[in-house]
Amino acid sequence: MHARQIYYELLTAAGITLRSRPLCGPRIAQINISDNCNLHCVICNRQAMGVRGLLSAERIRRLLDELHRMGCREIFYHGFGEPAMHPDLPAIMHHTREKYPQFRQHIISNGSWNSPGLIKEILRSNIKVRFSVHGGDRETWSSIHPDDDPELFDQTIDNLLQLSPQRPGKVEMLFVICNLNWNVIEPMLELARRCQVRDLIFRPMRLFPDRYGNIMNRNLMLAEAEFIAVKEQLLRVRDSHEFNLQMAPFYENLYSRDLQRPSSRDYYLRHNCLIGYVLTVIERDGSVWGCVPEATGGISLGNIHQKDFETIWYSPEYRQFREKQLFYNKHCLDQEGCHSYCQHLDKNRKLNNLRRLRLVDLFRNYRNG
Repeated sequence: MHARQIYYELLTAAGITLRSRPLCGPRIAQINISDNCNLHCVICNRQAMGVRGLLSAERIRRLLDELHRMGCREIFYHGFGEPAMHPDLPAIMHHTREKYPQFRQHIISNGSWNSPGLIKEILRSNIKVRFSVHGGDRETWSSIHPDDDPELFDQTIDNLLQLSPQRPGKVEMLFVICNLNWNVIEPMLELARRCQVRDLIFRPMRLFPDRYGNIMNRNLMLAEAEFIAVKEQLLRVRDSHEFNLQMAPFYENLYSRDLQRPSSRDYYLRHNCLIGYVLTVIERDGSVWGCVPEATGGISLGNIHQKDFETIWYSPEYRQFREKQLFYNKHCLDQEGCHSYCQHLDKNRKLNNLRRLRLVDLFRNYRNG
């Protein structure tokens, strides 16, 4: 590990251990560069929110400069839409590789793009790509994308086959599980075998509000029996060691019969949320979040078009967010919020283990994600 990275790992770990003001900037930044999308997924609320547009390449570059200065190590290009629809993405990745080769760059994508230039730059810059697939075959994929051309599923598979076989560990597949795909896990595993992908992520679907605050996908939520069945099958897959599985939202969450959905409340009765020390999320419109909007009641922590990011990161608003997320006051867990289903549960498990790790294990833990 590079000496600069070791220095910032120690600062981050010290801030977490002491529960103090962060001693450096975020280690991970999710930059939502695109609110435009080429798909209409029934488990997503993008269309109901009516968002669109791109974060300018110049603003992304200035933001990367600032994040590097503060000690960031990983950049995730994401969006309310599809980041691959940003026409400047290959140039942004190239610029980042040339100027800041220590940055680990990632794309979180639906994978259905047809762009030889993007493929070329992903290979050249050694970008890690997370394909949000959600189905292992055309039929399941089409049930989740009923308004989309199934040939886009074929395009996704083509991109997987171009990237994965020659880059072990640089491609992962995400499957968000709802009541449309809970009983077809095996085709997902078979697709991963076909595309030579070993890193798989399984998450229960989370509820999304529309622009009026109404939950728009509750009808797709897993029932308790479905949640338990998926959990048991994934535990068997994990124990086979064929794949590297991230599935903490299944084995750490409990199914709440009151809420009728998976809930992380029990985990946070016993642990802290430390995500505010390592992660930041920056939206296309400039809004900054500590994780998901539910954590702050839909009120952002600042806007990069109004203040520089460093000012926001060390602001009273961000400090209050971190203090609340420690969940020392357990009464807040009785209300609905981000803990009702934590999408960063796997990362928080690792962060909560920092106190029990020796330094050598700490570095190994971070390097392994």
